[in-house]
Amino acid sequence: MKSNVKQYDECQLCRSLSTMADWTCLPEVVLGKVLSYLEILDKFCISKTCRSWECAAFRPEAWANIFISGEKLLLQITCNMMCLDEMISEQTFSSELLFFVQKGSHLIKNLNVTFCRQFDIELFKQITSDCQNLTSLQLSIWSNTKEKLDMMIHDCVNNLFIKKKDIKVVRIYDVSSGAFPKKLSDQSPFFDGDVIPGPNVSKSKYPTIPFGASHAQHLKELWIVNSFKLHSLRNILYLVNLKELAINPQQLNHSLLVHLASNSLTDLFIVANENTREFYNEAINDIQWKDIRRNGPTLRVHCYFSCTHEWAEKDIIFKPSMPLASLVYRKNVWLRYPCFISDFMSAYCETLEEFVDYSLSELTYQQGYAKSFLSRMDNWVINIARNCQKLKWLTVKEPLSSASLILIACLNRNIRRFLVRDDMIIYTNDIPDDVFPDEVIRKTVSLFHETPEKLNEKMSEILNTRWRPLSRSNYFAILNNKYKKFK
Repeated sequence: MKSNVKQYDECQLCRSLSTMADWTCLPEVVLGKVLSYLEILDKFCISKTCRSWECAAFRPEAWANIFISGEKLLLQITCNMMCLDEMISEQTFSSELLFFVQKGSHLIKNLNVTFCRQFDIELFKQITSDCQNLTSLQLSIWSNTKEKLDMMIHDCVNNLFIKKKDIKVVRIYDVSSGAFPKKLSDQSPFFDGDVIPGPNVSKSKYPTIPFGASHAQHLKELWIVNSFKLHSLRNILYLVNLKELAINPQQLNHSLLVHLASNSLTDLFIVANENTREFYNEAINDIQWKDIRRNGPTLRVHCYFSCTHEWAEKDIIFKPSMPLASLVYRKNVWLRYPCFISDFMSAYCETLEEFVDYSLSELTYQQGYAKSFLSRMDNWVINIARNCQKLKWLTVKEPLSSASLILIACLNRNIRRFLVRDDMIIYTNDIPDDVFPDEVIRKTVSLFHETPEKLNEKMSEILNTRWRPLSRSNYFAILNNKYKKFK
């Protein structure tokens, strides 16, 4: 009996194996889609296995989006060299990889490169030697090798944009030769000049950025964060179809923004992170912002500050007439809001749609001071929600009471995303009576603030969506993913 059962099981196994998918019979278009999720080095290794996989490795689907991290690539090459059965030099291996990349470069549409060593620059040269389908480019540099590679990367970028005129999206981070000048002089490239660059621009001691009139028709998004710090930005004036521009505060320019906003610019991102210098000069005053808004009524300004510089919270940068649509703070240290932030927010009650304040630190906030309503930040956040009725996204890192959360949701029914960490909620109601706008809201708060279950139920009802406070890991996963483009 047992032998019959065994024979039956073996027959079933053979039948199952015979009906399993044969990878060699998989359509190339499907296999190419599978390979699109692999790193460039994995594509290279797979192309060496058999003829059918080599053909699939050069399918357009496999090369549409290419991400190359120099640091990760170096580790992968080292590991592969250690695992190879036959002895092969790293130089030979690298040469074959470069040839492989050059062969597939004409298929690349979206390219993202983080430079780590000189080999990454050679890889970039091979990729861009025949990049006829490239529409989106993102470049950044690993900080440990910054000074050594800076000028070589600049030369590569310049050469690329001399021959590549139809690129649509360019994002360049921390690729710069030199630092922002400490004090702006009359000859500075950041001061107002001619609306359209004249013949004297070529004689300037400041080099121009490698984008200009030849890219005007196609270029829609340009990010130069901590990049081209000593370059004249006047060439950007030619980019009359530009819809999105991201620069540092030091690069703000009245004439530039008036010209671009009057044409097509709709979103201006002002970005500062730990690699951005301190900022002491008033780049654009309030009268100039009024002029910019008059010429570009659809312009929206988005500020992302991942630094602890004082100007990031003061009127050096923030002017009442700035059309501020979003303000994101990602502080390196815990900072309590000065009341000034709450005060200047009232100037943007007609434009502000997003206010996010979260920290680089994932530790639980020390709540020693958060025992009473007045010692916490509840009142400032309540005022922001009350004054800015167009607010759709609200996130704070400060501890808030459960009662304050309900009150904020009642005061602003336009909020759709209200992100709060579950370890930052204090289940209490210590809001003074004079803060409540009416008796109905006060009773609502008093009925639903006591337990997580009641709080979740009421918040979901008010926001008209399922609401839950987030765990610490989910909180940072959502925010880091949403703002990853700001680096």
